[in-house]
Amino acid sequence: MDVANASMYDGSTACAEAALMARRVTRRKKHILSGGLHPQYVAVTRTNAELLGDEVVLAPIDVMGDEGLISLVDKGTASVIVQTPDSFGNVRDLSAIAEAAHENGALLIAVFTEVVSLGAIKSPGEM
Repeated sequence: MDVANASMYDGSTACAEAALMARRVTRRKKHILSGGLHPQYVAVTRTNAELLGDEVVLAPIDVMGDEGLISLVDKGTASVIVQTPDSFGNVRDLSAIAEAAHENGALLIAVFTEVVSLGAIKSPGEM
């Protein structure tokens, strides 16, 4: 992976800092958050981003994990933030979302709250 940051105290602040890092790297101000992202992660990320005047787009909450994130990504997107397994327990292959983000010059931020799941799926770097 090109960038990793493990110096945060908890997941929600690390997620917010990753969005701010994507802002600095891409020089863009739009963040797309998965509807399956933990509500605390959403709240902290939204607060930090909005204080800087960034746009935060929260995808619709969908318990099946089919929220249409790819359609929300455009050339103004700094980051796409997803969680797997998400808050509803869905484990997703993030390859298509990563490809859409990268094609538009955005960064994919993958949040993992259940580290054991990494033994069953491809690593974020492989996706």
